Amino acid sequence: MFYVYKIVNKINGKIYIGKTVNVEERWLMHIYHAQSKCLYPLQKAIKKYGKDNFEISILENFESEDIALDREKFWITEFKTNVSKYGNEFGYNLTDGGDGISGYVHTEETKSKISASLMGIKRNFTEEHGQKISKALKGRKISEDIRIKLLARPKRTLTNETKNKIGSSNKKFSEEEEAIILEKRESGIKVVKLAKEYNCDIKTIYNIINRLTGK
Repeated sequence: MFYVYKIVNKINGKIYIGKTVNVEERWLMHIYHAQSKCLYPLQKAIKKYGKDNFEISILENFESEDIALDREKFWITEFKTNVSKYGNEFGYNLTDGGDGISGYVHTEETKSKISASLMGIKRNFTEEHGQKISKALKGRKISEDIRIKLLARPKRTLTNETKNKIGSSNKKFSEEEEAIILEKRESGIKVVKLAKEYNCDIKTIYNIINRLTGK
């Protein structure tokens, strides 16, 4: 079964429309991302107002995913929740909808991370630990032996294909574009497809996802 759901901010009335195969699990994902560095408007709002000030409900359910995707688009238009089209007065959606796969299943590792985050379990690698490592490495110089080896390496001529690859790996995206990329990935679109769509390499997509989710 595929569900089209609505999340309402009880304070300002703004709405988010989504589709999924598991409404409860999807709601937990929204809460999880609100605790990370995610840039979604909805998750920013959850972080600002608190999850208890949001209400989630099912609008419709269908046996066909294609119909669910079409109805998601309908409700996003009906409530004018696409911020790129209607501004941020009415809702939190970044797209017109209908561009994901509702049945995307997270790996067991990702599920464990989500559970740990929601239970308030801290990471073993603390911020203090990271600062100590950074301080220890700061100012470290390359040894003379390594410097000589680097200088002795033969220079290579880059082919046009290699230059294009380097260019695609250095491609920059706006915060809104990165948020849309992450939203599409969470809805089930493969990394390879996203890299092709945004004309960049796979590593760039992974870097965006890992940075926004705090991995």
